[in-house]
Amino acid sequence: MKKENAIKNRFLDFLKDSEGIPYRVEGEDVKNRTGEKEFDYLLVSDTGQTLALEVTSLIDYPEAFARWTYWWRLTGEIKKNIDKNGLSDRFLVLAPSTFSVSRIALSNMAKSVAYEISETARSMPLTSKKQRIRTQLGHFEITRESDDSSGISFRYRSYSQLDPDDVRRVLKWLERIIESKNRQLDTDADRQVLLVEMVQSYADEQAIKDAFSIADSTRLVNTKEVYVEIGKSNFRKVYDQK
Repeated sequence: MKKENAIKNRFLDFLKDSEGIPYRVEGEDVKNRTGEKEFDYLLVSDTGQTLALEVTSLIDYPEAFARWTYWWRLTGEIKKNIDKNGLSDRFLVLAPSTFSVSRIALSNMAKSVAYEISETARSMPLTSKKQRIRTQLGHFEITRESDDSSGISFRYRSYSQLDPDDVRRVLKWLERIIESKNRQLDTDADRQVLLVEMVQSYADEQAIKDAFSIADSTRLVNTKEVYVEIGKSNFRKVYDQK
């Protein structure tokens, strides 16, 4: 019995519930177009649609990815506590690239930091374009953006402002996974799906989605869709070639 059977069965249930399409297994360890590689499962729907499924687990993803994931979670906690009332301009908030604080401590600090960011944005003179504040979680830079839209949106540093070494390690690791799995999914199936089992408790959907969004798309020619399972049966699509 294939070790991937359990997650495959959960994914079949997910597809049936979310898309209303029941699939059955037509083949296991199926040869790809060249015959040099295999993908885990060939699935067929009741209407005859075929789906090539390759399953992988992130057992060995690097410590850099853990830090990246942690960054997303921390900034997200601050973001949801920001009070936008009374703000009419649009601001860009740049957060520190790393944090040295526990999750428990963060929950206590997030509201305080969010308040400082909100109050700084409110009180910033119209002639001022940028202001830097020091908080319990480090320095944040608040920039007034040139935007005619009403209201305000807070955004945080993307991957390019994270630790450059972490970004390089994550992308190098991701490209290895993609290159290997992409070759395996070289097939004529209607759908070619990579299913990633997130076996680490600190795995984060946004970090994975961000990683795929900046990966070299030429390496994903045969990979049309990528799903991750974060916790049992909690499936999320993080990449769609369309």
